[in-house]
Parts: sequence; structure tokens; C-alpha cells
Amino acid sequence: MKNWYDNEDFFDRYAGMERSRQGLAGAGEWRQFCSLFPDLTGKQVLDLGCGYGWHCRYAVEQGAARAVGIDLSEKMIQTACERNADERISYRVCGLEDFEYPDGAFDCVVSNLVLHYVENLDVVYRNVYKTLKPGGTFLINIEHPVFTAGVSQDWIRREDGTALYWPVDRYFYPEERTARFLGQNITKQHHTLSQILTGLLKTGFKLEAVEEAMPPEDMRGLPGMEDEMRRPMMLLVKGVKAEAVKAKADKTEAALARDLIIRAYEPADCESLAELFYHTVHHVNAADYRKEQLDAWADKNVDLDVWDKSFREHNTVVAVLDGMITGFGDMDKDGYLDRLYVHKDYQRKGIAGAICDRLERESGLSHFLVHASVTAKPFFERRGYRVVREQQVMRNGIKLTNYIMEKQENESGS
Repeated sequence: MKNWYDNEDFFDRYAGMERSRQGLAGAGEWRQFCSLFPDLTGKQVLDLGCGYGWHCRYAVEQGAARAVGIDLSEKMIQTACERNADERISYRVCGLEDFEYPDGAFDCVVSNLVLHYVENLDVVYRNVYKTLKPGGTFLINIEHPVFTAGVSQDWIRREDGTALYWPVDRYFYPEERTARFLGQNITKQHHTLSQILTGLLKTGFKLEAVEEAMPPEDMRGLPGMEDEMRRPMMLLVKGVKAEAVKAKADKTEAALARDLIIRAYEPADCESLAELFYHTVHHVNAADYRKEQLDAWADKNVDLDVWDKSFREHNTVVAVLDGMITGFGDMDKDGYLDRLYVHKDYQRKGIAGAICDRLERESGLSHFLVHASVTAKPFFERRGYRVVREQQVMRNGIKLTNYIMEKQENESGS
């Protein structure tokens, strides 16, 4: 993500804008956006692309215990420290890609007019989901896809300068776009509405609000504001992270079977599957393997490109419950079940069986093979697999025991 705001001329022009001089009161979308904020009393708030720090200041004024504001621009952070300082606010020069996103650290994450500079929204979504506490809120103000798909992001005008219409082109081509803004050619990223919203849903967010910003009536007399009623400029979204996993894991098997979704793998899932794999191995398999074996098996250094390639080469499915990924499995064209992992909090609820049922059914085969761990062996035996032989495999110089198991459909009667 490029930083234009440390350019002296550009920053000076930005400082002259109404929203820069007046703060939130000068932003036409603020009243709508403000209504989406949760109760911030005693909460931890993260502002991604904080600019002058207006939202951080608002957060602590609403009772937040702490607000952290990050921005790639040194000039923005310097101004935030000068104009919106508070002992409860920490400002930091840091890009979205470089922030550490500590697990479960924040109750609310705000992203105001920054995500249209980001090429890969899914990475940001996953990081925000990770750093939010269960039930935490993600608030987004992003330039509307109709705006970013605008040709040069400007009106077609009459000779006298009045706006005729807003031309839209190449809407379904997510790509880099160049627009003239404050005397500079600025590079932005155009994302479709489906990309923006579906990406949030796939990450696990529940969407509580999707609004198109429009100026309030008492601001429409200001220069240019009436034209803002002719096409949307900003999209406001409120997403909420699933509540604590344990509450969902308490579902009965019947309720789970009703609500469980088994869908095809998508490349955006890869990082989440790798994380699920690590935690499942280190919790579920800990009863049957020593720590050094678990570390050799799953060490958090998964090559995501290699995994993604193999997932796409195999038939890979993902189990989703209430918007959260709870398991996955993949099978090659010969019926070899390569991976099968279920979230540590969703064990013995029929998810592994549902994944296997789908993979076996879609394979069109009658013979299946798996290398089962000591932990998984009883599960596969219940599914009609038989042990061919026990074996010792080496992982990072450490021996692990597993079992080559096979199933012939006519043997199990299934």
C-alpha cells in the first residue's frame, strides 16, 4: 500500500479539506457511521489507518479504556499526536500489513477510508477477525464500488462544469485504478460489492449493517453535497465476530447436522485451515503423542503456497458452522484421504463423518486409503476401514506412529 500523505504538497491540500479542519463533524457520512458503533465503555479499540486520530478520540470520549491508532503516514501520526492526544490513546506509524494483530486483544476495530487502498482484503479480514475478542465489532467505511469503478472517479460534466452523470466501467474487474485527487494521481484498488461482503462472511463475520452513505439534509446545501445524492461514494459495514467458540460447540448433534455447511475449498481458506490444523494437532492428538512429536508434526511453518496447490489439486471441502470454519478434508483422485482435521472444540459432533461422507460420495470410487494417526484410528475403524499395517514415519527427524488403513465399500456394506 503506497503512502501519498507524506508528500508535502498533497498533505497540505488534504489539511485544507472540510473533514480535516472540522474533524468528524465535517464528514458527511459521520452521523450514519457513528450510529453503527457499539457501546465502547471500558473497551479496547483499534483504528486501522487512523489519520488525524478523530476516531480514537471519539472512542475514548465514549468511555473506551484504550485506543490504538496506526497509520502508514508519519505526517498523519504527528498531527494526531498534536490534535487528538490522550493518555488512553497510543499512536504508531505502521501499515496495515505490518501490524501484529495480537489474538483476541480488541473489542472494536475501525477502518475508515483505507481499505480501498488494499489489494487483498481477505488478509486484512482474517487479521482483524484474529485480533477481535469473541463478539467484537469490525466497522468499515470504504469507498463504494460504484465510486471506485467510476471512470477517472469523476463526473462527466457540461461545459459550465455542472455534473451530467457518473460513468461506471469494468465493474467486475477487481484491479488497480488511478484517480486524480488533491492534485496527485492516486492509485486505489477497485473491489466489487460481492468481494467486500462475501469476504467478510467467509472469514466468519456476521453482517449486522450494510449502508450506503449519504449526506444528511442539513449538509446538502454545501458545495458538491447535493451531487452526493446521485451516486454512492462510501459503503458502511458493521461485522461482528462469532461469540465464544464454546457456546457454539455446545450445540446438539441434531442441531449441528441441521446448521452445518460442507462447501468446496477456496484459496482464501488456506491460512485458516493451516491454523486449525496446528491447534487441532496440539490439542486433540496430545493424548497419544509426545510434545516433540506434536511439534514435528505441526510447527506453524506451513508453506501456504504448497498447501493451496495440493488443496486445489485434490477434492477439498470445508465444514462451516455459523460462519466459522470447523473442519476440512481433502482426497486425491485415487481415493487417498490426505488430510482430515476438525476444530478442537467441535470433536465428536459428526463433522469428520460429514466431511468423509462428502469426499467419498463425490469420488465415485469404492476403495479408499488413509494414513491414520493413533488418535484417529478408532474413528476410521467405525467407518469400516481396516488396518493394513502399522508404520513409523519421520517428521523433522522425529518418529511418529500411524496406520495405513483401507476401506472397500462392499466390505462395509455402505
